[in-house]
Amino acid sequence: MNADWVAGAFSVDSELGLALMQQPYLFSGTRRFYMTVELPEEAVWGEQIGVRACLFNNWNYWIEALVEVKPSPDLRIIQVGLEGRVSAYAPEVSINKAVQSLAYLEAGTSRYIYMPVSPKLPGNTSFTICAYSFIGSNCETHTIYVRMNGVTNYYHTASFLDLTSSSTLFVNNFKIIVPQKFTIPERRLHRFVPGSQKAILSVVVTNIISKDGYWLAVEFRTRVSFYSELVSWMYLHPTFDVHSGTRTQYSSLETSSRYPLNYWVQIATSLTDPLVTAIALWSLLLTRQTQWNRLIYVDDNTFVSIINYLKQTQQFSSYDNDINNQTIVDIRLSGSWNISNVIDRRFSPIINKTKWPDLIDQECHRRIPSTAMVIIALRSTERTLPSGVGADKAERIVSEAVKFLSRHILNVDDLFSQMIGTYALKVAVDATSQHKISHALKRIEAFRQKGDYVYYANYRIPPPKWELDQAGRRIENPRLEMPNDGYGVLCSSIYFLLKHELGEWSFRSSEALDMVHWLASERNHVAGFASTFDSLFAMHALRKFALADTNRALYRMAIDEKISSMSTWTNRIYIDTHNYSTVTHTTFPSDNVWGDITMKLEGTGRVLLQLDAEVNVEYKEMQKMPKNPLDTEQVYRSFEIECTPGFLSRNNSIMIMTACGRWVGTTGIEPLPQSGMAVFEIGLPTGFIVLNDDLRRYITPDKTCVQFTAERYYPVANITQQHRCSAYEYYEPGRYNNSLYNVVSLYTNNICNVCGSFACPYCPDYNLSKKRIKLSMSMICLIFLIRWILFYIFNVYN
Repeated sequence: MNADWVAGAFSVDSELGLALMQQPYLFSGTRRFYMTVELPEEAVWGEQIGVRACLFNNWNYWIEALVEVKPSPDLRIIQVGLEGRVSAYAPEVSINKAVQSLAYLEAGTSRYIYMPVSPKLPGNTSFTICAYSFIGSNCETHTIYVRMNGVTNYYHTASFLDLTSSSTLFVNNFKIIVPQKFTIPERRLHRFVPGSQKAILSVVVTNIISKDGYWLAVEFRTRVSFYSELVSWMYLHPTFDVHSGTRTQYSSLETSSRYPLNYWVQIATSLTDPLVTAIALWSLLLTRQTQWNRLIYVDDNTFVSIINYLKQTQQFSSYDNDINNQTIVDIRLSGSWNISNVIDRRFSPIINKTKWPDLIDQECHRRIPSTAMVIIALRSTERTLPSGVGADKAERIVSEAVKFLSRHILNVDDLFSQMIGTYALKVAVDATSQHKISHALKRIEAFRQKGDYVYYANYRIPPPKWELDQAGRRIENPRLEMPNDGYGVLCSSIYFLLKHELGEWSFRSSEALDMVHWLASERNHVAGFASTFDSLFAMHALRKFALADTNRALYRMAIDEKISSMSTWTNRIYIDTHNYSTVTHTTFPSDNVWGDITMKLEGTGRVLLQLDAEVNVEYKEMQKMPKNPLDTEQVYRSFEIECTPGFLSRNNSIMIMTACGRWVGTTGIEPLPQSGMAVFEIGLPTGFIVLNDDLRRYITPDKTCVQFTAERYYPVANITQQHRCSAYEYYEPGRYNNSLYNVVSLYTNNICNVCGSFACPYCPDYNLSKKRIKLSMSMICLIFLIRWILFYIFNVYN
């Protein structure tokens, strides 16, 4: 883009008067010569990438530019043979050598030069490309992340350990689910892709969710990210002056929270749905602290507008002078909100129509969770609302909502509705509801589940499997995702908060510690549980547990780590006040990711140990599949999904993907007529982009097909064959199904099929000399004159 300025000047003097600059000065900030480089951020090992270098000549004369890829031992340069002959699978390459190409550019033009590269090893690979000319030069260094081919299977193991009553503790071994050998005797298929194994051991003292390594793949990242930052603030702030090691992390959390806050204010002020607005209000109220106002500030008008909206949409059985266009409803619905388009099934529970045939009773039961969420948003944060009219309206909102919950809390059958409704009645601090809370707690006890620890869920969630080795030591296996993981974590977290509000549980009580152990064992990721909403409440509960522990400033621990695949390798991690809120990672070498990990703890305190294991597979038979809670050896699919790619153009540069899915969770332990909000996740070949890749809809038992087009944007050859194709429920990812699709036609493309090299002769950007000599009229006359003189001399002498 051109950047030109015109500068002028004038002066005023008492003696000389006004003086003007006779001619303005034209200044151009346009670079005469520069280069831009484009390449994919991530690729698969073995793929050949055409790095696109675009040269610009903004001068008024032609130039010649030299493009050079600097020597790098981690980078292969693809060599193109005579007439563009090159192999797709095993091309000739040069390593640690500079590759150059000379380009000619007319005045005011630009052109592409493609440099064919292939990273040598998995991981991050950096390389430098430079362009030189007589009027300037430009160098750029880029990094590309290289992973192994195949589709990833992910496994997680977590354990929460208490050393407050003993100074030494031998931890149950963690099993690495990856086998030692990738081959299967007398079979063609492999157990996994060699080199794709990963194992990372994480250690942290706090059991709340940390910012580090947060799982935000497809979930709505803004809400969870902002709330997780907020919980970290609220945990770190009381210890900020005590633990100087947290100052850097605290400052980082402050800075990174500003951007999600803008999004939250937009959601809260859009005022389109009472449930979404209540959840937004819950998070915004948590920021309402005097000491944070200089960094995070939400003005009172925002809160007042939210309260006004909740008041306007709350339904009553009689007219209210503060509400315009009011709709009168049955007294049984008075104080609730009409919630439409609920995409989280927990906020729209299934009603037993035989037991409750009346449609109004059914609607009352359906509205309990959303009404409770409004009360929780206004009362559970312990923050003051804007004084005046806003606070008065909020008081009336809560009062009417409490009356609605009190009428129906003892009639509803759904566990989550009972849990969140009872918790809302408690935080509302309504004296007339105390007997309702007592009776509701007795009904909740019917859902008490007992495995390794006590928890609350609509049906049993199997604990992680374990086995004994030859020495009698217990070896913990990775946990399996269950269809009701999110439901159980959410209900158990709310029960923890309820008991905490009632004053019956403290951080020293065995029941609270038992629940914390269970929540830790339910982690599916280093920094998260099943999905988003259950993680928010789990963070809330665990933060209260962590802050109640007044001895955390005294914690000192040492952790010894050993892995059976390396007999001589040991590692010791020290934890004290400087790093107990920071996750410490230990990454094991890829070749030694197998066996089991032995750990020994010394000192005093509480610590959370987690093991992440990943491995890539190439066949559907080897993919991780959902299991049945009643029989973990049996596959329990909630979706059917099939991805069928089609290709257009001569070199398959256009991919038309047809993804068909169907809800099959109509049978089993929890039969449902349809899913909640479902997500199709489809991996794209390297170099392809799609303009609209969102798929959010209800998947019914009928087959649903979606078609989208992905086009090649980066020239990449020898693309890996297998790509992920999966379907899962947004708020209950334990209901899922995994599949994959193959792109053999892209795998057989060589670098010249996709025009990814300057040396490919049949491509539009082939670097052929395009310089042409422009003959002027005087030059033509001079040529004719020389020819005439030579002709005359030849005739005279002959």
